[in-house]
Amino acid sequence: MIEIRVITYKRPKLLERALRSLIVQTHTDWRAIVLDDSSGFESQAVVASLDDRRIEARCNPCNLGMVLNLSQAFSAKAFFPISTHACILEDDNAFEPGWLAENLKVISRIKHAVMVRNYHVVDVMNDGSFTPNPEEPMRHLYGDSAREIPFDERIKEAFFNFTLGTSCYFWKLNAGVDLSYPGERLHGPVMEAGRALTFKQPCWYEPHPHSLFSRFINKSQTPRTETPASTRQRRLAKVSEIEFTKHLCRAWKIEFKRSMNEIIESAMIRKRTEGLDALQCLAEAGCWQAWQHLPNNRCRIAAAKALAVGLLYRRSWSAFNEKALVHS
Repeated sequence: MIEIRVITYKRPKLLERALRSLIVQTHTDWRAIVLDDSSGFESQAVVASLDDRRIEARCNPCNLGMVLNLSQAFSAKAFFPISTHACILEDDNAFEPGWLAENLKVISRIKHAVMVRNYHVVDVMNDGSFTPNPEEPMRHLYGDSAREIPFDERIKEAFFNFTLGTSCYFWKLNAGVDLSYPGERLHGPVMEAGRALTFKQPCWYEPHPHSLFSRFINKSQTPRTETPASTRQRRLAKVSEIEFTKHLCRAWKIEFKRSMNEIIESAMIRKRTEGLDALQCLAEAGCWQAWQHLPNNRCRIAAAKALAVGLLYRRSWSAFNEKALVHS
């Protein structure tokens, strides 16, 4: 049986769309658990209205935040005793009818415990309407043919902020793989990138998409007032970013015995934004080769400030993660 872990927070209309995409799956042996991080527990009414016994709503006892809620969704332990496979569905995304059947067919014939599948992009407009988008992000990077993605390739791409998306994963339970990335409690993008590095064996890539990833167009942001607490949280998140880059560098140099010059050279020939972002992160983590290639003094000043934040807040960052790990 396949279990689908659905994460949601105060988006009942989108959640209904996501759950309806499960109900029409051609493979019917599945159960879904909705992990609702809202104190209003809006998912309960949505699940009740769909009247499908395979879907269960579970409200978190307290607000976990996106990072922790997603971490529990990727738990290595099955939510239902007879589950053999698992995947994630975020409330703003949806599966096409063949998602479960096609993934199960592939993973049943390969030796890999984890597979990832390409996805379509749909643009969500301000009025809530959806517009198809021809973009298939994973095809641009991993190609048009099904293949292995080895560990070193995943590490190299992590330097450039590319990550295997949350809803791409389909994996075997009880295969010794823990995708929850429990060491990160603050920074969503770091957790997502780190997840692809939680297992060293190759994963399997399928280029043909069977799911929809929602990209919000002109999404309005709620104005935020800077407070001492929010400033500290932002700086701790910066430390997460710095420490993750250091982790990537250690893995690249020690595990693969490869020079950082390879990453620097890749950054220099990548798309401007992608390459500059990688150089900036490396400089902020103390990589002096990257520092030399920063394009201007503004970037160097930002890197120096980040180095200072890393030094001043590293102990607080460690304490925060340890405390969160104990209480999770």
